[in-house]
Amino acid sequence: MYSFFSFGKIPLHESDFEAIIGLTRQDKKNRAGQVRFALLDGLGACRFDVPVTPRDMRAALGYYAG
Repeated sequence: MYSFFSFGKIPLHESDFEAIIGLTRQDKKNRAGQVRFALLDGLGACRFDVPVTPRDMRAALGYYAG
């Protein structure tokens, strides 16, 4: 939260989504062609190697973009 309040929200447009999703395919956590994230469950709790689909990423980016 600190960086959100310190630096503000990064402008994001739907036209950027596919490029962002494409960049996630280069991440070192990916296995067997699946994009994998480390996702927060709450304070001090995290799940690792969670497969995330392009559809999930579009939904999350759309939520962020507002």
